[in-house]
Amino acid sequence: MKHCPKIDNLLTPKIQVKKCPYCGCEVEFFDFELKVKCPCCGRVVERKPSEVPFQPCPRVMNCIALLEQLGYIPKSRAEELKREIREFMKALEESGGS
Repeated sequence: MKHCPKIDNLLTPKIQVKKCPYCGCEVEFFDFELKVKCPCCGRVVERKPSEVPFQPCPRVMNCIALLEQLGYIPKSRAEELKREIREFMKALEESGGS
């Protein structure tokens, strides 16, 4: 795990700010989140997989399982990460891998 360059992204997610296209309010996305609810107008704001700075490697599910096993993240966070990554990978595939 010490040699995985992306493990920090799983432990301490980075925030990316985008303006809501509906009201102009700032919306915060964490790493590979593709959809979030605007805190001002309540509408769902989306971003494309190509706008996500973090691109998970093929072994990311193994890393998540290991982080949970070692107690770095609770089971609930591990399940949430797995779900988010599956959604992200599906969206990336549907967008043609860009």
